[in-house]
Amino acid sequence: PLSFFSMTMGMAGLSIAWEKTLQVMHIETVLPYILTAFTFLVFALLAGLHTVRAIRYPEAILADLAHPIKINFLATIPISLLLLSVALLPLNQGFALVFWFSGSLLQLIVLLFILNKWMHHEHFKVEHLNPAWFIPEVGNVLVPLSGSTLGFTEISWFFFSVGMLFWLILQTIIFNRILFHSPLPEKLLPTLFILIAPP
Repeated sequence: PLSFFSMTMGMAGLSIAWEKTLQVMHIETVLPYILTAFTFLVFALLAGLHTVRAIRYPEAILADLAHPIKINFLATIPISLLLLSVALLPLNQGFALVFWFSGSLLQLIVLLFILNKWMHHEHFKVEHLNPAWFIPEVGNVLVPLSGSTLGFTEISWFFFSVGMLFWLILQTIIFNRILFHSPLPEKLLPTLFILIAPP
């Protein structure tokens, strides 16, 4: 499933956290680079498998894109690229730029695609609303993490502003859904951790 790309999001975040921790502690080690390389391999494997899936089972991809919950995990692909660009910054700014550019462009496309789905839907219900809806919209706040370092200040501000705007809107809507409607299904309870990420 598309949600498997959240593994690379978590692993890239772990790589970045180790790199920053060791930098603050003034410890030189290759651990963050090994983690980044492993994260890249996992991302490449998942991208390859999803390419095969798209070719062999296009109806499964279309079903994911029509599903009110699964569609939001489409954004885990550009977010993985953006986080890999941050992890690659200390290693090679050229590679980081490639990942940042492709991740930012894909993030914008996914944002507009999912917004269009939300606004022109015929089947979304309040029960479908869950914290995974943050992923495609609030994920925009990740663009400045390497974009500002790479010199794309205005583009970074644009994405950051869009992400913050949607954070405020979606936070309100999702809390309304959690407090005043039926509880989240048990399989979606882990998505509550997504609420931690934007702040």
